Amino acid sequence: MNKLILKSHKQVIANSIIRTGLEPSLFHWETEKSKFSGQELVSKLCYGKTSYYFVFEFYNDRHYCIFSPGPSQLIKAEYPGDWPNQLGYVDRWLVFLKREIESVDPWEDIDKYLPGDDINLEDEKENSPYTYDQVEHISIALNKLKVEIKNSFGLGDEQFGIVQNKLDYLIDRSKKMGRIDWKNLFVGTLMGLASNLILDPEKVKILWNLVKTCFKGVLLLGN
Repeated sequence: MNKLILKSHKQVIANSIIRTGLEPSLFHWETEKSKFSGQELVSKLCYGKTSYYFVFEFYNDRHYCIFSPGPSQLIKAEYPGDWPNQLGYVDRWLVFLKREIESVDPWEDIDKYLPGDDINLEDEKENSPYTYDQVEHISIALNKLKVEIKNSFGLGDEQFGIVQNKLDYLIDRSKKMGRIDWKNLFVGTLMGLASNLILDPEKVKILWNLVKTCFKGVLLLGN
Protein backbone atom coordinates (compact mmCIF):
# COMPACT_ATOMS: atom_id res chain seq x y z
CA MET A 1 0.00 0.00 0.00
CA ASN A 2 1.09 3.57 -0.51
CA LYS A 3 -0.06 7.15 -0.18
CA LEU A 4 2.23 8.73 -2.73
CA ILE A 5 1.32 12.11 -4.12
CA LEU A 6 -0.01 12.44 -7.67
CA LYS A 7 2.01 13.32 -10.77
CA SER A 8 -0.09 16.43 -11.14
CA HIS A 9 0.92 17.43 -7.62
CA LYS A 10 4.56 16.97 -8.54
CA GLN A 11 4.09 19.30 -11.49
CA VAL A 12 2.64 21.99 -9.23
CA ILE A 13 5.61 21.57 -6.90
CA ALA A 14 8.05 21.84 -9.82
CA ASN A 15 6.42 25.14 -10.74
CA SER A 16 6.83 26.32 -7.13
CA ILE A 17 10.52 25.40 -7.22
CA ILE A 18 11.05 27.44 -10.37
CA ARG A 19 9.08 30.35 -8.95
CA THR A 20 11.30 30.34 -5.84
CA GLY A 21 14.39 30.62 -8.03
CA LEU A 22 15.75 27.13 -7.41
CA GLU A 23 16.83 24.55 -9.99
CA PRO A 24 14.33 21.64 -10.28
CA SER A 25 17.02 19.23 -11.53
CA LEU A 26 18.73 19.46 -8.13
CA PHE A 27 15.71 17.87 -6.44
CA HIS A 28 14.82 14.18 -6.47
CA TRP A 29 11.95 12.05 -5.23
CA GLU A 30 12.22 9.15 -2.81
CA THR A 31 9.75 7.03 -0.89
CA GLU A 32 9.88 5.98 2.74
CA LYS A 33 7.68 4.17 5.20
CA SER A 34 5.09 6.32 6.88
CA LYS A 35 5.90 7.25 10.46
CA PHE A 36 2.27 6.70 11.34
CA SER A 37 1.68 3.47 9.42
CA GLY A 38 4.68 1.28 8.68
CA GLN A 39 2.69 -0.59 6.03
CA GLU A 40 2.34 2.45 3.77
CA LEU A 41 4.82 4.40 1.65
CA VAL A 42 4.83 8.18 1.42
CA SER A 43 6.62 10.63 -0.87
CA LYS A 44 9.78 12.49 0.10
CA LEU A 45 11.28 15.37 -1.87
CA CYS A 46 15.03 15.77 -1.29
CA TYR A 47 17.46 18.48 -2.28
CA GLY A 48 20.72 17.38 -3.89
CA LYS A 49 23.23 15.70 -1.60
CA THR A 50 22.12 17.71 1.42
CA SER A 51 20.07 16.44 4.34
CA TYR A 52 17.19 18.78 3.46
CA TYR A 53 13.82 17.24 2.58
CA PHE A 54 10.04 17.53 2.62
CA VAL A 55 8.02 14.43 3.56
CA PHE A 56 4.39 14.27 2.39
CA GLU A 57 2.89 12.34 5.29
CA PHE A 58 -0.69 11.44 6.17
CA TYR A 59 -2.19 11.32 9.66
CA ASN A 60 -5.75 10.05 10.10
CA ASP A 61 -6.01 10.14 6.28
CA ARG A 62 -5.30 13.86 6.24
CA HIS A 63 -2.23 15.64 4.94
CA TYR A 64 0.68 15.97 7.35
CA CYS A 65 4.25 17.06 6.64
CA ILE A 66 7.74 16.89 8.08
CA PHE A 67 10.43 19.07 6.56
CA SER A 68 13.95 20.38 6.94
CA PRO A 69 14.99 23.14 7.20
CA GLY A 70 12.24 24.82 9.16
CA PRO A 71 11.67 28.52 9.84
CA SER A 72 13.90 28.60 12.91
CA GLN A 73 14.82 24.97 13.54
CA LEU A 74 16.36 22.13 11.58
CA ILE A 75 13.25 19.92 11.48
CA LYS A 76 9.62 21.04 11.60
CA ALA A 77 6.33 19.11 11.48
CA GLU A 78 2.94 20.56 10.54
CA TYR A 79 -0.62 19.26 10.12
CA PRO A 80 -2.10 21.16 7.15
CA GLY A 81 -5.00 18.73 6.72
CA ASP A 82 -5.72 19.21 3.03
CA TRP A 83 -3.68 19.54 -0.15
CA PRO A 84 -3.98 23.33 -0.67
CA ASN A 85 -2.60 23.92 2.83
CA GLN A 86 0.03 21.25 2.27
CA LEU A 87 1.18 23.05 -0.86
CA GLY A 88 1.40 26.25 1.18
CA TYR A 89 3.89 24.55 3.48
CA VAL A 90 5.87 23.35 0.46
CA ASP A 91 6.14 26.96 -0.71
CA ARG A 92 7.35 28.05 2.73
CA TRP A 93 9.83 25.19 2.90
CA LEU A 94 11.32 26.20 -0.45
CA VAL A 95 11.93 29.69 0.94
CA PHE A 96 13.61 28.25 4.04
CA LEU A 97 15.64 25.92 1.84
CA LYS A 98 16.86 28.71 -0.41
CA ARG A 99 17.82 30.74 2.65
CA GLU A 100 19.97 27.92 4.02
CA ILE A 101 21.72 26.84 0.82
CA GLU A 102 22.59 30.44 -0.03
CA SER A 103 23.87 31.24 3.47
CA VAL A 104 27.56 31.11 4.26
CA ASP A 105 28.56 29.28 7.41
CA PRO A 106 31.49 31.30 8.83
CA TRP A 107 32.38 28.49 11.24
CA GLU A 108 32.68 26.00 8.41
CA ASP A 109 35.29 28.16 6.64
CA ILE A 110 36.95 29.56 9.72
CA ASP A 111 40.17 27.64 9.16
CA LYS A 112 41.01 29.69 6.08
CA TYR A 113 41.10 32.81 8.25
CA LEU A 114 43.48 31.31 10.79
CA PRO A 115 47.21 31.93 10.57
CA GLY A 116 49.26 29.03 9.32
CA ASP A 117 51.98 27.25 11.23
CA ASP A 118 54.50 29.75 9.92
CA ILE A 119 53.02 32.44 12.19
CA ASN A 120 54.28 31.30 15.55
CA LEU A 121 51.72 32.34 18.16
CA GLU A 122 53.81 30.90 20.95
CA ASP A 123 52.22 30.08 24.28
CA GLU A 124 52.64 32.53 27.11
CA LYS A 125 53.23 31.33 30.62
CA GLU A 126 51.61 34.35 32.23
CA ASN A 127 48.82 36.70 31.20
CA SER A 128 50.92 39.69 32.25
CA PRO A 129 50.38 43.11 30.64
CA TYR A 130 52.69 44.47 27.98
CA THR A 131 55.26 47.02 29.05
CA TYR A 132 55.12 50.63 27.83
CA ASP A 133 57.85 49.97 25.25
CA GLN A 134 56.09 46.84 24.00
CA VAL A 135 52.82 48.73 23.60
CA GLU A 136 54.66 51.36 21.57
CA HIS A 137 56.11 48.68 19.28
CA ILE A 138 52.66 47.10 18.83
CA SER A 139 51.17 50.52 18.01
CA ILE A 140 53.83 51.19 15.36
CA ALA A 141 53.30 47.75 13.82
CA LEU A 142 49.51 48.11 13.70
CA ASN A 143 49.69 51.56 12.13
CA LYS A 144 52.07 50.17 9.53
CA LEU A 145 49.66 47.28 8.93
CA LYS A 146 46.82 49.73 8.24
CA VAL A 147 48.77 51.29 5.38
CA GLU A 148 49.91 47.94 3.98
CA ILE A 149 46.33 46.58 3.99
CA LYS A 150 44.98 49.68 2.24
CA ASN A 151 47.67 49.58 -0.44
CA SER A 152 47.56 45.81 -0.98
CA PHE A 153 43.80 45.50 -1.34
CA GLY A 154 42.94 48.89 -2.85
CA LEU A 155 40.40 49.69 -0.15
CA GLY A 156 37.86 52.47 -0.47
CA ASP A 157 37.22 54.95 2.32
CA GLU A 158 34.44 52.90 3.91
CA GLN A 159 36.42 49.66 3.97
CA PHE A 160 39.56 51.42 5.18
CA GLY A 161 37.48 52.98 7.95
CA ILE A 162 36.61 49.47 9.15
CA VAL A 163 40.30 48.52 9.16
CA GLN A 164 41.27 51.66 11.06
CA ASN A 165 38.60 51.20 13.71
CA LYS A 166 39.48 47.56 14.35
CA LEU A 167 43.23 48.11 14.49
CA ASP A 168 42.88 51.24 16.63
CA TYR A 169 40.84 49.14 19.03
CA LEU A 170 43.69 46.62 19.17
CA ILE A 171 46.13 49.42 19.98
CA ASP A 172 43.91 50.63 22.80
CA ARG A 173 43.41 47.15 24.24
CA SER A 174 47.13 46.36 24.17
CA LYS A 175 47.50 48.99 26.90
CA LYS A 176 44.95 47.29 29.16
CA MET A 177 44.81 43.56 28.50
CA GLY A 178 47.07 40.70 29.48
CA ARG A 179 49.26 39.46 26.64
CA ILE A 180 47.47 36.09 26.32
CA ASP A 181 44.06 37.76 26.11
CA TRP A 182 45.36 40.37 23.69
CA LYS A 183 46.88 37.82 21.34
CA ASN A 184 43.57 35.95 21.21
CA LEU A 185 41.81 39.24 20.47
CA PHE A 186 44.40 40.01 17.80
CA VAL A 187 43.82 36.75 15.94
CA GLY A 188 40.03 37.09 16.24
CA THR A 189 40.17 40.66 14.92
CA LEU A 190 42.26 39.68 11.90
CA MET A 191 39.85 36.83 11.18
CA GLY A 192 37.00 39.31 11.35
CA LEU A 193 38.77 41.67 8.98
CA ALA A 194 39.31 38.90 6.45
CA SER A 195 35.59 38.20 6.60
CA ASN A 196 34.51 41.88 6.54
CA LEU A 197 36.67 42.56 3.48
CA ILE A 198 35.38 39.37 1.80
CA LEU A 199 38.88 38.16 1.06
CA ASP A 200 39.31 35.01 -0.99
CA PRO A 201 41.81 32.39 0.25
CA GLU A 202 44.68 33.82 -1.81
CA LYS A 203 44.14 37.31 -0.40
CA VAL A 204 43.88 35.87 3.10
CA LYS A 205 47.42 34.50 2.60
CA ILE A 206 48.54 37.98 1.56
CA LEU A 207 46.95 39.42 4.71
CA TRP A 208 48.83 37.02 6.97
CA ASN A 209 52.08 37.75 5.14
CA LEU A 210 51.52 41.45 5.83
CA VAL A 211 50.95 40.62 9.49
CA LYS A 212 54.20 38.65 9.63
CA THR A 213 56.12 41.48 7.96
CA CYS A 214 54.71 44.25 10.15
CA PHE A 215 54.95 42.30 13.41
CA LYS A 216 58.30 40.63 12.89
CA GLY A 217 59.97 40.72 16.30
CA VAL A 218 56.99 42.55 17.82
CA LEU A 219 53.96 40.28 18.19
CA LEU A 220 55.73 37.74 20.33
CA LEU A 221 57.55 40.06 22.67
CA GLY A 222 58.27 38.15 25.83
CA ASN A 223 58.26 39.16 29.44
